[in-house]
Amino acid sequence: MTITNGSAVPQRITSVSAPTAPYRVTGLPPAGTVLAPGQSFVVQVTITPHGQGVFNSSLSVAGSSGAGATVSLQSQGLAPVSQFTVSPSSLDLGSVPAGRRVEASFTITNSGNQPATAINSSGPGGPFRAEAAVLPGLPVNPSDDLTIRVGFTPPHKGRFSTRYQLVWKDSSGTHIVTVPITGTGV
Repeated sequence: MTITNGSAVPQRITSVSAPTAPYRVTGLPPAGTVLAPGQSFVVQVTITPHGQGVFNSSLSVAGSSGAGATVSLQSQGLAPVSQFTVSPSSLDLGSVPAGRRVEASFTITNSGNQPATAINSSGPGGPFRAEAAVLPGLPVNPSDDLTIRVGFTPPHKGRFSTRYQLVWKDSSGTHIVTVPITGTGV
C-alpha cells in the first residue's frame, strides 16, 4: 500500500505501529522521518497464517499535525489442501479408422493451496497410450499443470474405453484422480 502526505505542509512521523503476527511489514519509516507535501512511501504487507481462522490487525502512522493513517488488516487462514482438477474431465478421441493414430490431451492442475507429490500414474490401457509417464516424486505445487498426451490406435472397429489414474500425496494423505478415456474404431 502507498501512504502519502496529502497536506500542504511537511509532516514529521511521530509514531508508527506495525501489525501483529502473523502479519509482517516492510517499508514502514521510523518515527522522526519527515514527509514533504505529496511525498509517499510504500508499505508491503505479507501474512503467513499459522493455522485456520480469521486474523485481524492494523498498522498506523501518525503525523506531527495530527494527521495520520490507520489501515485495518483482515485475512483468513485456510485449511491446507491439494486439489487436482482435470480439464477436460474426460477424454473422447472420437471416431478413428482402424490402424490409424490420433492424439489428444488433458490437463491436471493442482488447484489447491498446498504442494503435492506424485506417487504414480497408471493407464491408459488397450489401444490407448500415454506419451509420457508422470514420474514418482514429481512435485506438483499450487497452480502447476501436468499435460498428459494420449494416443489412440484402434486395432479394429468398435468402441474402446479405459482410464488414466494419477495418485498423489500431500500433508493430509494419499489421493487419486481418474480420467475416463474413450474412442471408437471405424
